[in-house]
Amino acid sequence: MIRVRRWRRRLLAAVLAIAAAYVAARWLVLPAIARAKASQVLASLGFAQATFDIDHATFFTTRISRLRLDADSGADHVDVGYSPLSLWRGGVHAVATSGLRLAGQPATATILAHAPAGYLLSARIDTPDQPLLIEGELSGDAWQLSAHGELLDASIAAGAMRTFLPDWRLTASGKVQLKATWSRKTDAQHRIDATVEARDVAVRFADVNDPKLRHITGVFQVAGEFSPYKAMLTVSTDNASFASGYWTAELGGISGRVLFTSLSPLATADSQHLRVRNARVGELHFENGDIRLRLRDGHLIDVEKTKWQWMDGTIAAAGFTLDTHSPVVELAIEAEKLDLEDLLATFASTHASGTGRVSGRIPVRIDWPRLTFGRGRITAAGDGTLQVRDVAALAAALPAGDGTTTADEVRRRVLAALADYSFQELAADLANDDGWIILRLHLAGRGRTGARQAVTADINLRIQQKFLDGFLWMGSRGR
Repeated sequence: MIRVRRWRRRLLAAVLAIAAAYVAARWLVLPAIARAKASQVLASLGFAQATFDIDHATFFTTRISRLRLDADSGADHVDVGYSPLSLWRGGVHAVATSGLRLAGQPATATILAHAPAGYLLSARIDTPDQPLLIEGELSGDAWQLSAHGELLDASIAAGAMRTFLPDWRLTASGKVQLKATWSRKTDAQHRIDATVEARDVAVRFADVNDPKLRHITGVFQVAGEFSPYKAMLTVSTDNASFASGYWTAELGGISGRVLFTSLSPLATADSQHLRVRNARVGELHFENGDIRLRLRDGHLIDVEKTKWQWMDGTIAAAGFTLDTHSPVVELAIEAEKLDLEDLLATFASTHASGTGRVSGRIPVRIDWPRLTFGRGRITAAGDGTLQVRDVAALAAALPAGDGTTTADEVRRRVLAALADYSFQELAADLANDDGWIILRLHLAGRGRTGARQAVTADINLRIQQKFLDGFLWMGSRGR
């Protein structure tokens, strides 16, 4: 009898121990393991700051609730199926979601086991136009996801970028077509390969001094590798376009390859090379641009050198910095063999016309939307012609006579000659004086009609700055 009682007590103790172990495993150990594994998986996907609750965890299922990846992405519930051994090893048999939202859009996702150490992923994001389909394979520590979608809302891409790159405070609208592959080789090494076609996508950066949207169109090839210590991303295109409403600028036919050495803050390697087929700034049009630049600290663009075709000649500049946080730019423009006929037709069509080639160097300060000239000089490269239409303005610019008949006659001959003039020398010195552009013009040549006498003239012109500002930026009206 005593032995039976002892056996019963031992059996009861064993049952109680098993029950206690089950309760501990059910309510303490399994939830802790599930939370640790879920946090590890989310961190490996780039969601280290994700928050969630464990509703329940058993030896075969776990329900994750109130999952929040970021402000725009999360899920009401995530149900995970596994075996006890697979849970300990970090693997699962299946994952199903409810109330899933990605980049603010409703979505569905499932993961099914297809091999002892591998899984198949299938996800669908229900965008307003067409769904974004995501498929993937996960095996061991490595995984690969491929995404495909046409006519997607660009806010989806912007939301994804904010998830992985929280420093990029941007919003976007418009349409994109996406084909991408994202893979993880190890816990510390990721790779992305993608083709993104942007169709008039409007982008606004919250930390850029640009109250208007920037519009981007083009096909971009993206390839990169990421680790906790560095990021290398290459973006290439051969026919993209860009427009900024704030800068009243449009660039077309952009081609080149840019290597980003940091994504937060955004930075590139030195001497990145871009070519631009055509550009418009205000009412000025440029062609066949060549740019070498470096981006640093996310907002500073160091332009090593740039050269453009303009007015049937070239203009170039080097060694200046564009700050996207500030509209002020200071640079020196080197002009080479510009067509005088085009220059006068653009800036002084109602006052003068002419032929010839001019070259020079002009310091410029751009405080958007104002352009101010520094002290510069332009000279003619060879002979040319000049026809002054506004004789009254020219008469006011010529030095006044001393009241003698001879002085008045010389002044009259100069005015008559400049109405149709052939020059052998032309030089113009530029300066700025409190809202006025000062132009000191030196001419040597002779008239082409009448007496055709040799005439040398020094003319001082004062042009109000507001007239230049109005011409340059009239293209921004209505934008």
